[in-house]
Amino acid sequence: LARAFVATCFLYVRKRSRQLPLPGRFFMSKNKKKESNHMKTTPLFLIVGRSGTGKDTLASYLEKFYGLKNALTYTTRPMRTENEKTHHFVDRHTFHKIKNKLAVREFKVNDKLEFYCTTLDDLLDADLVIIDTTGAEELYEAVHHFRPVTLVYVTADRRKRLNALDERGADPSDVIYRDHIEDELFYKFETETVPIFHDVICTKNNYTGTYPNAVAHEIMKHMF
Repeated sequence: LARAFVATCFLYVRKRSRQLPLPGRFFMSKNKKKESNHMKTTPLFLIVGRSGTGKDTLASYLEKFYGLKNALTYTTRPMRTENEKTHHFVDRHTFHKIKNKLAVREFKVNDKLEFYCTTLDDLLDADLVIIDTTGAEELYEAVHHFRPVTLVYVTADRRKRLNALDERGADPSDVIYRDHIEDELFYKFETETVPIFHDVICTKNNYTGTYPNAVAHEIMKHMF
């Protein structure tokens, strides 16, 4: 049912009433108290979607036209273009020295394992982050005690999504492998992870001029 719904919707927003923790129910260490004095009180938007759905396009649009801050994840994968700014690109030695890592993941990129992660400090100071399915739940649990968290779920037709990956030069065998793996990951995500979020924005990238403007407009409504 969740998969059928997501496949047909363009923009869907679900808001639940928030249940704030009662005083004394959540213990905050001295370090976390110090961090919380500098954190934002507006929502942190977690952008999730299959490969080729336009997550980077949406994040870049929000940064450029609305001034939102992207908590760039750290990765060891090579840049796709010379001036790519969608991640902090580091070597493996630097990656393993990063402190307080969250959502540490490894992915196969052109037959090589590459690593990704983010940090709590970055999340508390940012407006949005692109994250994978399992990382979304982990970041929600890490952040929602400090500030609201909204899930932005980006979908797209399979054929158009695969064409987008082909146009950016992805290895065909890697695309097939990743697409197969994502079938299972996103079924679990839609049935088990999405329901834990109080706020959900679901959008479909139709690869026309309406994306990402429409969903960006909806995201900005949640900022106030």
